[in-house]
Amino acid sequence: MFSSPTITALLRDLHTASGFRVSLHDPDFNELAAYPESLSGFCEMLQQNPKARLHCLFTDRDAFERVRHTGKILLYKCRFGLWEAACPLYRNGVLIGYLMMGQGKDITHETEQEVLNASLPYVNDAEELTNRLQSLPTLSKETATAFSHIMTLCAEHMASLSTVSVPTADLTEAVIRYINRNIGKKLTVAHLCAAFHCSKSTLMNLFRKNCGMTLGEYLTDRRMAIARELLQYTEEPIGVVALKCGFPDQGYFSKVFSATVGCSPTAYRRDPFRK
Repeated sequence: MFSSPTITALLRDLHTASGFRVSLHDPDFNELAAYPESLSGFCEMLQQNPKARLHCLFTDRDAFERVRHTGKILLYKCRFGLWEAACPLYRNGVLIGYLMMGQGKDITHETEQEVLNASLPYVNDAEELTNRLQSLPTLSKETATAFSHIMTLCAEHMASLSTVSVPTADLTEAVIRYINRNIGKKLTVAHLCAAFHCSKSTLMNLFRKNCGMTLGEYLTDRRMAIARELLQYTEEPIGVVALKCGFPDQGYFSKVFSATVGCSPTAYRRDPFRK
């Protein structure tokens, strides 16, 4: 799925620069590779307690799920107050895995004490846990954010190295979700091909095969469906409706609407149930 020597080198470089343990995961959250391979001494000691381990697993799963839904990197603090980050890996717009970095202490002394307060109930040797906490990298939120930005670039590069085959149905669904989220923006075939790293012929053929229509027909169909809803259920001016549906030119919007629906936007608003 991934080129091991290159991926290992990237994970090692990220760790060297940040001090974080960096790990690569598949779409089902299973760890595929990491540098260092073992957990930090602090986390290893803490996770010897089954309840603490469950807390860590639930926090990681929650972070991955949030990343899956937003499609963006997430910088957060774990159940015990340490910095972590999770980043999605996309190939042709389809999620193929995650990159994760952790764990780091906040630079403030108060936060370090909060980590100890949250962790000590799960261990028997408070002195040893404190010593292990000292070995974790210390950084501010600004520094953690900067590392997360670098992590995003590395994730994009790792995804490009992947040899995983993306199912065409998944790519079609990913493009459809993107269109629906950005329906009010200017969307062209060239823009979508660039966003999903695929050729025009690939994208056009996928839509004909999986949707029974061309990409242009799908865009028009979605925009007209939203336009009909806005005209029927809101009092937004025609020009505003046009903009929300991705038409900066009201005249062109009215022309397309009339050709598609069979009447002008104004007439449709007066009688949306006309035959």
